[in-house]
Amino acid sequence: MSGGGQLSERIEQALAESNALIVLCSPSSASSKWVNTEVETFIRLGRKARIFPVITADARDSDDVEQEFFPPALRGHGLLAADLREFKISTGRIIGDGREGGRLKLIAGLLGLPLDDLGQRERQRQRAMLGFVAGFAVLFACVAGVAVVQTLLANQNAARASEREADARTTLVRLVLGRAWEASAERDFGSAARYALASMQLSDDVSNEARSVLAAALLNSARPLPALVSDGAVDILLSSPDGRHLVTQGSGGADVRSFDDGHSLHALSAGSRGLRRIQFGPSGDIAYAVDSDEMVSVWDIRSGSRLSRFHCDGENFRRESSAEGALLAIHCARASHFVAPNRDFWVTAHGRGRVEFARRSNGTPRVLGYDNIERWNVTISSDSQRLVISNSYFPQAQLWSASGNFSQVALLGHQMRTQAEVGIGPAQFSPDFRSILTVDAEGGARIWSSANGAQIWQFPGPLLDARFLGTSNRLLVIDDHSLQIWPVGRRSPLCTMTVGQHGDTSLSGDRAWAATSVGQTVLVWSTSDCSIFQTLVWHDTDITDTEINFDGSRIATLGADGVAKLWVNDIEVSNGWGITYEPWEPSFSENGASISADSRLLITATRGHDANVWFTSSHELMVTLRGHSAPITASAFSSDGTRVATGDRTGVVRIWSLPDGRELWSGPVHSRAIVRLAFDAGQHRVLSWGLDRRHAALGAAPLFAPLDRLAGDACSMLLGPAGRKFSASEIGSDPILSALWSPERDVCEE
Repeated sequence: MSGGGQLSERIEQALAESNALIVLCSPSSASSKWVNTEVETFIRLGRKARIFPVITADARDSDDVEQEFFPPALRGHGLLAADLREFKISTGRIIGDGREGGRLKLIAGLLGLPLDDLGQRERQRQRAMLGFVAGFAVLFACVAGVAVVQTLLANQNAARASEREADARTTLVRLVLGRAWEASAERDFGSAARYALASMQLSDDVSNEARSVLAAALLNSARPLPALVSDGAVDILLSSPDGRHLVTQGSGGADVRSFDDGHSLHALSAGSRGLRRIQFGPSGDIAYAVDSDEMVSVWDIRSGSRLSRFHCDGENFRRESSAEGALLAIHCARASHFVAPNRDFWVTAHGRGRVEFARRSNGTPRVLGYDNIERWNVTISSDSQRLVISNSYFPQAQLWSASGNFSQVALLGHQMRTQAEVGIGPAQFSPDFRSILTVDAEGGARIWSSANGAQIWQFPGPLLDARFLGTSNRLLVIDDHSLQIWPVGRRSPLCTMTVGQHGDTSLSGDRAWAATSVGQTVLVWSTSDCSIFQTLVWHDTDITDTEINFDGSRIATLGADGVAKLWVNDIEVSNGWGITYEPWEPSFSENGASISADSRLLITATRGHDANVWFTSSHELMVTLRGHSAPITASAFSSDGTRVATGDRTGVVRIWSLPDGRELWSGPVHSRAIVRLAFDAGQHRVLSWGLDRRHAALGAAPLFAPLDRLAGDACSMLLGPAGRKFSASEIGSDPILSALWSPERDVCEE
């Protein structure tokens, strides 16, 4: 070495002529400035990829190998060292690769060969040796004892080399899984899923950890599917009554889409300037559309074929249908046509007071005449046995029987508070056809018997709108700033959800779930108790329309900017959960302690903002959970003990995996301290109660879903066809990935 901390010319020349630099790493070399200078020189020469660290066999156990054994210039480059150490610590785990495993790893790096190939060559060499020894045993029986000893030693060495090779591969796979957690922490959920799926293909030993990564990625992404139409030009969004199809119209035309995943099934001809309006038939397999050329088309939704087309002499094709989707209405300028669900008859309301009943089997229509009264509304029950005729200027509706030649059953009269010409809007039949709901222009609502027209109940106050729920005994009542569930005949609501100024509310086909738009968010809530199941917050503008499918598992939303989205929700209808909030402020402690269902684990909060999970039998610490910024006030274990939820004084909830203590999800749920947390019986939701006098139910089904389902959801929802392979640049810039993965390999296909 030359003076002044400079390398001699001979050493610098040797470094310049060297193809690789092997660095023996130990505590002494980590502190040697000469070793560090040689490494810096080799890196300056542009050969960082040809530096091979080797941890010496006499190095002690360490929690941070890079910090204690690597020279400073080698730290932070992600270089994988050959570890010549081989000793067992108190837990039974073996530290290091051993001399044989370390030698193989170093040679593989120098030769640029995969570790698997080198190990295979080593095993072939050993098998050849065994054959040679066996031959000599036949020829030279006198040395049989020596041959046996040599064979045993060779087998032992081969087994040890194979074990070291497997350990080295597992180490690399865990580093790949570590990349997945890093991507998840940076909210790059597509990359997180790709790394996790790759690690699952490389080793079965990491499946549980990979499952946690996928669950966290799916849960934190809120699981919106790709935008249905993302160019900001959607002006029609409509779902079929059976919840199987969506119709969207954007700048690219009108499409029939699957409500399952949003992909386009058929394109609909939309005239020269697009569709004006579209309406599904009651069964969802037929749709009627008015295009810009004032033509009405009848479409078969399943095949995408047009069944017929006729002229409609007007510009308005209003969407007016009964709540159960039974009514099909075609509104033109001079007449409106209402078709019965069984398509046996139709009703035509002409201008200037003429209403016609016509049956398909009888070509002579029955005509009712009214003196210059327009704006007739006709509602036909789903069983096609009853119909109600109402008028926006007249405070009486007519109940008719559709049997025979049509006969009037009763008059349904509203008593108005003012003398203005206000009347009754379209009527609604209950799902069981036994009751009829009418709402007048002053907000008065009444329920009538469909058998004889007798009044059953009058709503006690004004409202904006009302709809039947699953039976004729419950109503959804919509007001300016609230949504209420009312049992028919009661003087007070079953539950109330105060949401402020809100927009569209859509009901699932089974009426168990509702989706309500509030500004740029959508609240998904239960109609059994008004509890909010999930909040969807991915729109950039106010939401103008929402649609929900039959069981509430799919929701479509349309923003004011014309962007339509399709959402997946983990709603388990058969395991509905309800809670009655008691209007008092309960007491709580700030230790946040709880015990697992099998009494095996205990969680306690520290004096700081952390939580410790303990084994109750040995009193040993399993893991410390770090991430809260306020004292922890509540906690809960899942029933299987693999997940734990914690809540703090500021209302933030975090969900963790065990035993590794990885954070899977976090978010503000309450405005004040959380009093209690619990996982529901089906482990589909995390339930929380807070001092803000609210309760919440967080969708948590991905945390407990089977691995194959999580993998499938991740491939379809987070990756898509274009994201299922690592790019060549990703592999080339990652030495660990380049040693294990090829660019053409698909993470979603074994």
